[in-house]
Amino acid sequence: TVQDLFRRPALDCTLNYQNSTRKSLIRLKTKPKDESKLDYQLDADNFTLPIDPQLHFDQLTANGELSGNRITIQAADLQGYQGELIGSGTLSWNSGWRFEFDARSHHLQIEPILANFNKRSLNGFLDADCSGKLRSSNFRTLAKRATLKCSFDIQDGVLYNADLENAASLIQGTETVPGNTPFDRLSGKLSMADGYTRLDRLAINSNALQANGNIAIDRNDQVTGELSVGLKHTNNIVSIPLVISGSSDNPTLRPTKSALAGGAAGTLILGPGIGTAIGVKVGEAVQKFTRWLKPKTGADKDNGESRK
Repeated sequence: TVQDLFRRPALDCTLNYQNSTRKSLIRLKTKPKDESKLDYQLDADNFTLPIDPQLHFDQLTANGELSGNRITIQAADLQGYQGELIGSGTLSWNSGWRFEFDARSHHLQIEPILANFNKRSLNGFLDADCSGKLRSSNFRTLAKRATLKCSFDIQDGVLYNADLENAASLIQGTETVPGNTPFDRLSGKLSMADGYTRLDRLAINSNALQANGNIAIDRNDQVTGELSVGLKHTNNIVSIPLVISGSSDNPTLRPTKSALAGGAAGTLILGPGIGTAIGVKVGEAVQKFTRWLKPKTGADKDNGESRK
């Protein structure tokens, strides 16, 4: 316990233990800073975070300051998932557990991390810059109440169960069949609070397409949002707005009603190809104009501000 550490203020100890099928090692050094504080240095191999979900890292180093009800992490470096996570923060437990942090990741592979959350929606290598707060009455469940803001950039990845190219081609209005979207880069802004998640300023680039838009995910994992997808084999002449619904693991994508109506009219009048493209653009413009005419609610205004 913390009290035991203060009874032995100059400590140098090593712990070897079996972590599942792995042998793990933790080494802790402390030295007194004053009567109420200790400096510490922590090094670990094959280390599993003691909160759910239990992410596992090959190596961990951290240093900072320890007091009666607070641990300050001046610098931490975690190696694992083919990448690196570095950060700083403060863990306190005066009234419940609270962890405030800043973190930056480089080249972390996303799929095995998401597997710890029982998710398989995305793979790729993540660079991110985040700040957040975790709160709970129980240390083990600290990550369940997360407030988080991140900017992120994912390279060489795949969106599972979301075939954007196929969905953008479905002017007839048929919903997408299961498929994947490989991409070169996916970037955007993530925010989490009270069980809700927003992905704003999304930009997806691949050999086949370019897409951008905004997505929201509620507490029940239900997705709402819209992406505008431009297909490169059409020289981006056709940019199809797609409505997104369903769950994050199994989303449904289909063209918006205005894109369907405009595309059908343009094809009928001017023929497929350029006629379809002009029709989609006209349908999209009409939809934006009718939105502009509608009086905005307070929620609409807040959403508009968040996307600026």
